[in-house]
Amino acid sequence: MRDMHDGVGSQLITAHQLAQRGTLKPEELTLLLGDCIDDLRLVIDSLEPVEGDLSTLLANLRYRITDRLARQGITLKWQVAELPPIRHLTAHDTLQVLRIVQAAITNVVKHAQASEVLFLVALANDARELCLTVRDNGRSLQTPSANVNGRGLGNMQQRAQAVGGRRDIDSTDDGTAVVLRLSLP
Repeated sequence: MRDMHDGVGSQLITAHQLAQRGTLKPEELTLLLGDCIDDLRLVIDSLEPVEGDLSTLLANLRYRITDRLARQGITLKWQVAELPPIRHLTAHDTLQVLRIVQAAITNVVKHAQASEVLFLVALANDARELCLTVRDNGRSLQTPSANVNGRGLGNMQQRAQAVGGRRDIDSTDDGTAVVLRLSLP
C-alpha cells in the first residue's frame, strides 16, 4: 500500500494538479500518465503469485519497457540466465527488486544520454548470489554535469538492503552499471 501511495498515487496527484493548472502540454501529460500506468502495472505484477519465479516478473518488465526505451532512441539488450525459483522473496521483496531495475533504467533515460542499455541477470559465486545488472553506454556519473545528488541512487541502496542485498555502481567513460546483488539461501 505504501508503494502504491508513494508511487502511482503521488504521480497521479501531480498529473491531476498540473492538468488542472493547464501547465502541461498534451504530450507531457500523456507521458506522465503513461509512467503512472507503468508504475501501477509494476505493483500489480509484483503481487502476482509466481512462487519465486523472478524470471516471469522480469519478462513482464521487459515487455513494458522495450517500446518506451525504443521511443527514446535506446536499444535494450536482454540477457537473463535460467534462474531457479527464489522462494524466499516475498511479494514486497520482488517489488523492491523491480523498483531498483526500474529506477536504474529511468536514470539511463533521464541522465545517461545512452543509445544502448544491457539488462543482465546471472548467478554468481557458485549459485549463491543473484546479480541483476543494468549497464548503459552513456556518460559517466563522474562527469561534471552528472546529477549524483538526487535520491534515486540512495533509494536503490535502501531497497537493496531491505531485501538483504546490496547495490553496486561502476561508472566509467564507457557508461555506468548498476548491479543488484542478492544472496541466495
